[in-house]
Amino acid sequence: MILDSLDAWGLYFKGSVWDEALAFVRGLSVSSEEKKYFLRENDLYAIVVSYGTHGRDKAILETHRKYIDVHITISGKEKLAWVPKKVCVIKTPYDESKDAEFYDTAVVPLSEMVMKPGLFAAFYPDDAHTPQLFAETQSEKIKKVVLKIAWAAAG
Repeated sequence: MILDSLDAWGLYFKGSVWDEALAFVRGLSVSSEEKKYFLRENDLYAIVVSYGTHGRDKAILETHRKYIDVHITISGKEKLAWVPKKVCVIKTPYDESKDAEFYDTAVVPLSEMVMKPGLFAAFYPDDAHTPQLFAETQSEKIKKVVLKIAWAAAG
């Protein structure tokens, strides 16, 4: 898992797929259309969404095998939680068509981070993560983009 400023992107990620992903993110705004954007066939796509954050009682702990998830908030704030996959208890086995496996949320996250515009959080296949959590004590509407970068293309 990596958490840092978008300005530090180049310290972690090298190669054309990463450059293309960052260029796409830099072109987004609060008025960007909410949809799935296919940027490089199956190697790179982005999902722009808005939603209200919620409490931990509705948390969904997940991992992905084919894609690295990069979460970037466009507006608002949300908390993300992280825990290593190796300490998780499987709740729903891996579904290849969704590239997702889900875990029991009784595991206490080892790290929580408040996401706001200008930051990114990258989750690799061994990083179980929970998005959509309250940043404070109540729901807040956020807009974000989740980049999906194929592990095989990440270089």
